[in-house]
Amino acid sequence: MKRALVLMAAVAVLGAFYMGCQKMEARCKYCGKVVKVTTLRGVHFDFDKYQLRKDGIKILSEDIELLKKDKKLVISIEGHTDSIGSDEYNQVLSVRRATTVFNYMIDNGIETDRMQIVGFGEKNPVASNSTAAGREQNRRVELKIIQPDTE
Repeated sequence: MKRALVLMAAVAVLGAFYMGCQKMEARCKYCGKVVKVTTLRGVHFDFDKYQLRKDGIKILSEDIELLKKDKKLVISIEGHTDSIGSDEYNQVLSVRRATTVFNYMIDNGIETDRMQIVGFGEKNPVASNSTAAGREQNRRVELKIIQPDTE
């Protein structure tokens, strides 16, 4: 009986994972096609935080104006962390940061079907994590415009 319950739970998890992948794939307008990616100015976060700072709000306001001018633009909101803490913790924190930006964009009139969230944790640093200044640069969310490559 216990084995059957474990097996049913595993099947349920796999089914949910498969459905989640299907939904994510459906949200990506250009899956399977060559795309051009343009990175907008990113926003930075305080250590171990996922709340927007005032400087981040100013930057996002400029990005929102750009997105409102061209309703066809689709963005990827990509969260990052420094290397302090466990991989698992940093993965969750990076998603929280991206979700904070996602929610701010929604609150300011950007449609959900024009955005996707990705959390990278500490995997893609832009600076060395061996210094405080480098770690500060790595605590960020980047916004990337995703467009079909017409060249």
